[in-house]
Amino acid sequence: MIDGIADGKYISTNIYKSQPIIAYADSKNGDVKVATFNGKAWVLTTVDGNGTLNGKTTNNVAGDISLCVTGTGTKQTLNLFYPDLVNKDLRYAEFNGKTWKYEVVDGDAPTIQNYSEKIRVRTASDVSVTNACAVTPSGLQVFYRDESQGVLLGAVRSADTWIYELIDGDRATDGRSTGDVGFHLQAAVVAKKVYVFYDSILTVNQNSEATQGEVRLATRSTIYPEDWVFQTVAAAGGAVAVSGYNVAISVVGNRVFGSWYSASGITLPHANKINWAVISNSDPVVSASSDSYGTPTGALAIDDKELLFGCEERLCKISKLDQSAHLVSNAKLNLKSDAVWITINKVRYALTSVNAKLTLLKP
Repeated sequence: MIDGIADGKYISTNIYKSQPIIAYADSKNGDVKVATFNGKAWVLTTVDGNGTLNGKTTNNVAGDISLCVTGTGTKQTLNLFYPDLVNKDLRYAEFNGKTWKYEVVDGDAPTIQNYSEKIRVRTASDVSVTNACAVTPSGLQVFYRDESQGVLLGAVRSADTWIYELIDGDRATDGRSTGDVGFHLQAAVVAKKVYVFYDSILTVNQNSEATQGEVRLATRSTIYPEDWVFQTVAAAGGAVAVSGYNVAISVVGNRVFGSWYSASGITLPHANKINWAVISNSDPVVSASSDSYGTPTGALAIDDKELLFGCEERLCKISKLDQSAHLVSNAKLNLKSDAVWITINKVRYALTSVNAKLTLLKP
């Protein structure tokens, strides 16, 4: 167990000064915390949600989290993105190794900017649902869902300001989609190229449940909005009615792996397949069933060997080699909790929320 107080419903990991670091939510107290490994033990710090110093807030900030590291060597900087669940903003915390600085990235403007406007500025939309950050040689970028309009937004760091953009969900030209995009969102970088991986709901029923949905990929090697290239990785059609429900991404060498759930028309509104592919090469999609462990839902993570997935309030794994599924833990998981693969002292673990506590599991 890493933190017996915080549930770790939302998790993001990275490497900071050659050691693993975890950013996670404390839903009970409404805080964002980080756990830094010093080689022997975890050092826990509450980052935000517990004060007003240097731009902090006392609002509930225990939502979706993304953690990126900029710089090299001893001059690395932590960049943490997370929501203000009261004001519906996207917040940013920066740690230079000594002190934290805080600001609002987006969501605090006087009015909602209509998605049709080409020149983008701050908006008053609800931008507290999902976010994913990325670091390329061009700089720090963050991508996030506009819940008010169902589009995918982005912001690029420029000195001490942000340059805003609209990425997808606004039109059916230039490879874009008019779907309701970014309910689930992940990002990864290989060299100069950023990969933004997200779901898109195309149609819903009277209960607002998805009846058609797809998984999309946006890539670019610059910071310019006109350079985005779009691809539908998993489309609705045939035996698949909805692809999405969650997405996961990971980088192994120069390959980018993506995974997602999917449902047939018969199993709607529940997923019945776990899918994955090398999305950097447009490789064929591999699909597997979790029949013996129940409906796949919630947590999803992928690396070069296996996938983690939620299975009826438990955590399971599936082999990419032979598609065999196994139980990782039968302890109760929150249906909406994250799970990630993490390596500590050369040992690979599954990190998730077990009985509302941030916990390492040996799969």
